[in-house]
Amino acid sequence: MKLKFYQISLVLIILVFVSCNNQTKQTYTHHASNFWYKLLAFSTDTCSSMTSVIPYVHLNAVFKTQNDSVFYDTYNNLNSQFFLNVNSLDSNNLILKACEGKCIGDSMELLIPVSIFFNQNFNSNQIPFFSFNDSIVKVQMGINDYLHAPPNITKVDLEILEKKRILNYFGDSTSMNSCKLEEGIFWISKPSKLWKSEMTDSTIVLHYKGYFLNGRPMDESPVDFKYKPGTPDQLLKGLNIVINYLKRGENAKIILPSHLAFGELGSRDLKIPPCTPLLYEITIK
Repeated sequence: MKLKFYQISLVLIILVFVSCNNQTKQTYTHHASNFWYKLLAFSTDTCSSMTSVIPYVHLNAVFKTQNDSVFYDTYNNLNSQFFLNVNSLDSNNLILKACEGKCIGDSMELLIPVSIFFNQNFNSNQIPFFSFNDSIVKVQMGINDYLHAPPNITKVDLEILEKKRILNYFGDSTSMNSCKLEEGIFWISKPSKLWKSEMTDSTIVLHYKGYFLNGRPMDESPVDFKYKPGTPDQLLKGLNIVINYLKRGENAKIILPSHLAFGELGSRDLKIPPCTPLLYEITIK
């Protein structure tokens, strides 16, 4: 009886696995260029598509691991400036292939083989540590527009975009300005009493976590990070300023404008683009 029970259980497990696998294949469609895709939303209107005359597609996209962890998105990492060109080396890009015949407003999810994805989109033959065990990268994307050429984005444009993002976070200018320090930092949450002091005589244990304004994590301190206030180049300028408003045991949540974070050039590793405001949670132990 036990043997029969185990045999039945094994058959059930196999059936469930096959059923789930078939459901995946039914959900996604295989493309001839060797990736899987499914439409999330689509336009019923007649529309133009990429041609040699209108060669650029403007996309918004989110890149995820196989377990749905976001590691890159064009809103935060590229200031929404993600363009592909059908007449360039991008023409073999699988993301571009997925756009063929699609309309403005269409959105879809792609499953792209991991090695192909990083080679085509990050010019790298190395698979990052967060995708070591993955076979695919998930790409969720939408088509914003088809263009003759990408717009010329200036420093002024980026500064305007930064101010708009901070304003959108607070909802209105009154709320935003009421949270602003003279140094340019914005308090989201703070201790009941603020007093500015210079803690330069001892080392503190500091924990911080950084986010883009839409909540996506982008930075975190090491465990039990020891810091001597005032030490140059160990923290962002804005974090140095905020620490001087806190005592041990206190925490704060703030927004740093770019001139107190990574500035008009962004970070050296390109993870933080130019003129990007950031949100930080800080605790002093």
